[in-house]
Amino acid sequence: MDPVEEFRRHANECRQTARLTTDRADWALWELLAERWERCVETAQTTIAAAANARHKRTRQMRPLTGRGSE
Repeated sequence: MDPVEEFRRHANECRQTARLTTDRADWALWELLAERWERCVETAQTTIAAAANARHKRTRQMRPLTGRGSE
């Protein structure tokens, strides 16, 4: 499973549990956990984007130059 989707699923489960609780302290704890999972989503998305960008840069740098001085 995709880490981003898994983290979102955890956040949604925490929010669902928070909605079901009647204790305000428990509700606050579940909401806090949901927010932390959402931060995991953001971190994973940033990391995945950075890795893709680095791969793209490496690929562009490795392409052979054509038409320069080879004639």
